[in-house]
Amino acid sequence: MLTRYLGSGTIYVPELSSVGRIFSSDLSYRKPAWVLHMLRHIMGDAAFLTALKTYQQQYRGSSAVTEDLQHVCETVSGMPLGWFFQEWIYGEYYPQYQVSWTSAPAGGGYDLALQLHQSQSWQIFKMPVDVRIQVNTGATYDFVVQDSLATQSFVLHVPDAPTPPVVDPGNWILRALIYPTDVAFDRATPGALELRAPSPDPARAGTRVTFATPREGRVSLALLDAAGRRIATLSHGLLPAGVHIVGWDGRTAAGETPRSGVYWVLLDFEGVRLTRKLLVLP
Repeated sequence: MLTRYLGSGTIYVPELSSVGRIFSSDLSYRKPAWVLHMLRHIMGDAAFLTALKTYQQQYRGSSAVTEDLQHVCETVSGMPLGWFFQEWIYGEYYPQYQVSWTSAPAGGGYDLALQLHQSQSWQIFKMPVDVRIQVNTGATYDFVVQDSLATQSFVLHVPDAPTPPVVDPGNWILRALIYPTDVAFDRATPGALELRAPSPDPARAGTRVTFATPREGRVSLALLDAAGRRIATLSHGLLPAGVHIVGWDGRTAAGETPRSGVYWVLLDFEGVRLTRKLLVLP
């Protein structure tokens, strides 16, 4: 299971005198695993797996550096990937997306104006970001927006009235999602841990879960079946204080569609647990 590392430090090791730094569990294992997870999504499964096989065959029995992996990935995918390696291998931290939106009738449907604001004080990240919009008929529509600025707006057209969009529903990006103006928490208790009922519920093609954390801390958000077995991990790792929205794509950890029935959303914040019931329909 992937674990989000949201702390400081680069995957690139600038100083080789410290064995502890070379074999850092966070910077040499947890974050690199998530970076490869993101790279796979950007390249696509076929190109990513071909690149790994090519890299292994080309450098087997010898040494290689990061630039060699980048070159193989670019050659196989046909994509320029210098920007990705620069921000994720040589850069620090992660993007913090503050999400806001409005919608209005347009062109026989609706235009949803989505704004992504990277609120972090460190580097701005260039990333393709998946967006899922469910409309009032229950149908879902998937988009990919190319985000690269501190604040950027996108207009997404859907045929019916939209519900609030879910950003990165598949949890591909090492990021934090923050909704500081979410009206659902206008009356939240300051400093309280809160878990809102999933929306939509019942869920047919996934749902979104909104929760608030009182301070920075380790969070585990999971979906359990009626017997208490974990069928999907929605979020796992260190998150800042604030309101967070996490999307579930309607599939189990094995990529399967779960059977209809009652499920439970479990939020664990440093040992404190909250649950919400969710009804899943076909």
